[in-house]
Amino acid sequence: MESFGLTGIVKIGYTLNIMSDLLFFILKLSLVVVVSAFIWRLFEPKTQRARIFRAALLALALLVTLAVVQSIGI
Repeated sequence: MESFGLTGIVKIGYTLNIMSDLLFFILKLSLVVVVSAFIWRLFEPKTQRARIFRAALLALALLVTLAVVQSIGI
């Protein structure tokens, strides 16, 4: 089995690729948290039906967020 060494340029490119992937993951996660917090604060339910409505709205908002992120290709 042969091993290969990473040269300076390849190491930097590999590290930058990982860092950019990590940054995009953090941005996606932040977007989901912000949307969830917005929906959670927007509706303060007083009845069981309102709680179910808030849960459905939260699920719908997260699906829309997923669709937007996938369509943009981030």
